[in-house]
Amino acid sequence: MMRSRRPAEEREGRAAILFAALAGGALCLAVVLFFGVGSESGPKEWPGSGPEKNGSGKDDPGATVPRDAGGRSGEEGGADAAGDCEGHDHGSEPDVPVAGPAEYDREKSMARLKEMLGRAGEGIDKISSLNSLVEFLARKLNQGVIEPKALVEILREEDHPEMLDALLGALSAHSPATEDPAVREAMIDVARSDPNPDRRRAALLFLGTAVDPSGGAAEALLAAAERDPLAEIQMSALTALAEHGRNNQELVARIQDGVLSIVRTAKADAVRAQALSSLDLYGAQPSVVETVAGLLSPTSSLELRYSAASALGGAGPQHQEAVVSGIETAYGVEQDQGVRAEMIQSLVRAGRTQALEALQRLREDDPDLRVHIDDYVAILETGEVDFQQIQALKSERERKRSSPSEVPH
Repeated sequence: MMRSRRPAEEREGRAAILFAALAGGALCLAVVLFFGVGSESGPKEWPGSGPEKNGSGKDDPGATVPRDAGGRSGEEGGADAAGDCEGHDHGSEPDVPVAGPAEYDREKSMARLKEMLGRAGEGIDKISSLNSLVEFLARKLNQGVIEPKALVEILREEDHPEMLDALLGALSAHSPATEDPAVREAMIDVARSDPNPDRRRAALLFLGTAVDPSGGAAEALLAAAERDPLAEIQMSALTALAEHGRNNQELVARIQDGVLSIVRTAKADAVRAQALSSLDLYGAQPSVVETVAGLLSPTSSLELRYSAASALGGAGPQHQEAVVSGIETAYGVEQDQGVRAEMIQSLVRAGRTQALEALQRLREDDPDLRVHIDDYVAILETGEVDFQQIQALKSERERKRSSPSEVPH
């Protein structure tokens, strides 16, 4: 399933944009990769109370064509209560609203953390940002002053998402914790049974980083993606599944089967769209690519069509003919300009020079996007096949077009 088999130019960094939040020191990498908590570029200050988190925002790496469609986030609703998914029964829990974080008392929470850490927590009361707290905890873990299991126990009692993010960031950045069976089993238990959705989310995102060839973590992630009563938590589980496949290549086929089942059966479009984003079509079976292409049908929702168009861009060279044909067919009946724009980009990304003839035909029927199609045609006619370079050349043509004194060739 996952993205590790794709050539470097194909890995467009969708996860990095989707979760680029708590930017800071190197030890915050895990937080940047996994937390959907915003897009601030500076240290994340402690809030009084914060906005709800979501995991479904769509990114558009290198996009140079206009779009008016994209992923919507934070929809309530669980998986379809009927049907069986590769041995996992879909849950029958009722839909419940996604609760926002409670009022946050920074001093109280930090005092509790310091008390639970004992002598290892000395100096923690001087920390003023979330990034700094992650670095502090990660440093203590690396020094052996704090044991991973101690942070897991603190996580079990913490209520606020910001502090949970700090604990998760430190644990995810500490390799011994991601490889520790005891820590993994404790997090599986939290993911399966904790009544607090933010703790479930933190546990699921940690499991995404876990090294577990036995498949226990993957099963817990699939179960949450299928039947957690909150769509937001389902989407976090799907995000974690993408990472888990990269860390456990032997489980890729099993994970892909489970995610594809969610694409087919989940009742919330936001969950289905996130599942599509979690699929890697580079080395997928032809039937998987056909299933995704089928979601470009006008009977699919706008969000689903957009996500399907985006996912097809990641298909490997063995799927070029199927992708080009599927997108060209769907393009003719697609009414939304944003979806058509994403189709064009995916057509170029997956089809490369094989997409030239299709692009030339499409330009005749789409005056709104003709200038962008013409840009791609001109670039592909030079023989360029590196997608990042294609996007750079496309941006350069747009820059010149916006400057009256320069005309792109």
